[in-house]
Amino acid sequence: MQEPFTELTRLRLLSNQKDGDMPVLPGAFLGGSTPYLREICLDGTALPALLLSVIDLVTLKLDKIPQIGYISPEAMVTGLAALSRLIQ
Repeated sequence: MQEPFTELTRLRLLSNQKDGDMPVLPGAFLGGSTPYLREICLDGTALPALLLSVIDLVTLKLDKIPQIGYISPEAMVTGLAALSRLIQ
């Protein structure tokens, strides 16, 4: 899925694979554009670059992110700082 999915509001991806086999989403996942995305829940899935471009996110849940999907703390802080609607 590398086409924009403009009507998507919730994205939940769950994987029970072992660390070496966990799925990695491509940088162009969903065309890099999901203007109405409000909720992202990732469990056992590498973080897509899409996460850093979502501006109206309200809910973000991350669990068991594999090393290959690691985002530096600095990049995460920068991305989260722009999410003014994120619920604590």
